[in-house]
Amino acid sequence: MRPKLRRRLRPLVRLKLLAALALGTEDFSAAMGAAPSPALLQAPAQAVIRAARACDVLAYALPCSIALIEDTKAWQDGLQWARAQGGHGALCIHPKQVAAIH
Repeated sequence: MRPKLRRRLRPLVRLKLLAALALGTEDFSAAMGAAPSPALLQAPAQAVIRAARACDVLAYALPCSIALIEDTKAWQDGLQWARAQGGHGALCIHPKQVAAIH
């Protein structure tokens, strides 16, 4: 993690104001002007996971769209990838996604 970012996050962690870091896949993709895909999202997801681990907080970052509701295979693949990178879970927008996390 970049030292400047670490300096900014550490006070929040010490004051118990920061419990987790998350990647907003749809917002990030929109900012990049591209559709959410593993190719686009793996690097930022890994960066969020590393930053969260460096601050000893939870990491919620998947390399796939949070809007994947019917494609449970892609959602589970994203979860498996994130866990292998050190992630803790994911943000969900539908009950089907919650079942996949547990």
